[in-house]
Amino acid sequence: MYLKFLSFISVLSVVFIPGFVWAEADGPDFFRVKSSEAPIRVEAHAESSVVAVFTNGTVGLKNLGCTGVLSYEDWLKLSDDEKKTAKENVWCKVSFLQHKETAQVGADLYSGVTGWVQNILLQEYGVPSGPTFKCEKVTSEVEKLICSDRDLMFLDHTLNGVYNASLDAVNKLPSQRQQAAKSKLMALQRGWIKGRNDCWKEQEEIKACVQDSYLHRIVRLQAEWDLTTVDKPATRFTCDGNDRNEFYATELDLILPVVIVERGDSRDILVKAYAVTEVQDRLFSGAFGNQLTFFDDTVTLRWRNETLNCRTASSD
Repeated sequence: MYLKFLSFISVLSVVFIPGFVWAEADGPDFFRVKSSEAPIRVEAHAESSVVAVFTNGTVGLKNLGCTGVLSYEDWLKLSDDEKKTAKENVWCKVSFLQHKETAQVGADLYSGVTGWVQNILLQEYGVPSGPTFKCEKVTSEVEKLICSDRDLMFLDHTLNGVYNASLDAVNKLPSQRQQAAKSKLMALQRGWIKGRNDCWKEQEEIKACVQDSYLHRIVRLQAEWDLTTVDKPATRFTCDGNDRNEFYATELDLILPVVIVERGDSRDILVKAYAVTEVQDRLFSGAFGNQLTFFDDTVTLRWRNETLNCRTASSD
């Protein structure tokens, strides 16, 4: 089986051609993202709509089969330009963590992402033997759960990659800003770990709480440190009929959808709520009780102690 696996990897990494050839029986069970980012699309082509964007180091992408794998003999017949094009046209269908068909009934667990991604953006990644911290001496109920749960291990490794990428982004700041930014980032990470470990208080919903904690931390770091390109330009909104009462919103399609809201000198990262109800399907939440709710033609922004009724500036 090991030799069979190596054979598949060597072929998949160099032998590609446009077409529709499934690779379900062989190949890695899981991938990681090796590029700066990897758009997950509805269909297996670059013009298809983006479901979500995963950044470098995201792990736990289950391999559901790839298209366009060619035999070694046919690969040798291609010119160099044809080989380059063929590689770019191989797509793999992946799912990230739990998806709806297998979600536990009654548990508010993350339902996951499923879609197509170019194979050149991926590399094989096995199931981790443990999280990024040592399990031998852990005492908290939450850490014990992470040490025994594959999905949570994947999330822990993904967050570790995102956190390290955030530190790299801090190191690129001007020298006079680096130390303060690094100290803040590390302090917030320590605070997040404490908050994650408090999920033991959720009793029967501990795993859902831990998943939620990881997912929110991952997307907030990705948005805060520009670890992915912006999907859409910022939209200007004006509120309560006053053109000067404005804010800007930038949408990011990440593991969880995110809106970056900027109002005056303030900025917050709002994350989409799980769509348990119709209202939550349009609701994004951030710090200090900040919330943004989208309706057909308007949005409602709760910002600090204010509630604003707003429209896109172009529709005023």
